[in-house]
Amino acid sequence: MQDKYPILYSFKRCPYAIRARMALAFAKIDHIHREINLKEKHAVFLETSPKGTVPVWVDNKNNLIIDESIEIVRHAFTQYIPSGWGNTEVLDQDEFNELYNQLLNTFIPATRKIKYALHDSSESPEQLASYANQLLIELNERLSKQPFIFGKPSPADIVLFPNIRQLIIHDSSWCEKYQLPYLKKWLTHWIEHEVFKVIFINQPVWSPSQKPILICYE
Repeated sequence: MQDKYPILYSFKRCPYAIRARMALAFAKIDHIHREINLKEKHAVFLETSPKGTVPVWVDNKNNLIIDESIEIVRHAFTQYIPSGWGNTEVLDQDEFNELYNQLLNTFIPATRKIKYALHDSSESPEQLASYANQLLIELNERLSKQPFIFGKPSPADIVLFPNIRQLIIHDSSWCEKYQLPYLKKWLTHWIEHEVFKVIFINQPVWSPSQKPILICYE
């Protein structure tokens, strides 16, 4: 079975793994799911991905290993795009790259410090909130004119949603506090989407003796 189906190494709550699982679900790509305990990483997993991060996509049939979540998203949506969606070309647009760079370089570091109270004397909670809101305010403005980041659902939404969700589940009043109603509507759409409910479930931690967990889509 391991040769017939690709394998996804994942962790339920990791936003990068959530990206990958959502993309695979929307693209209807059957695969074997392996849930990793990030505190006790199995040697087989580390042989596959020496950096020890999830998600990792392993397609033995095509001799393919992808260990960057955005590239798993790109790969998935290159195979299939749902009707009415924008395709993977959106990930190559300058507009998206600007948003993605903000996510990586400003939003995620600020969110991590907010969640774990890591700010020091040089960064007050208010400053960290302003760093996080640089991206959120821009997205709220875009979403005030259209329901999705680029007008219609696209891989861009799947890339950005899980990290932004992390901050909002840490502080459920964030959108009200900072007057981001359109961002909240967008987040609610994806949180309540059937695909998110399907992929955001508990799975047993993987071991080589485990019967493969096959994820299939009709």
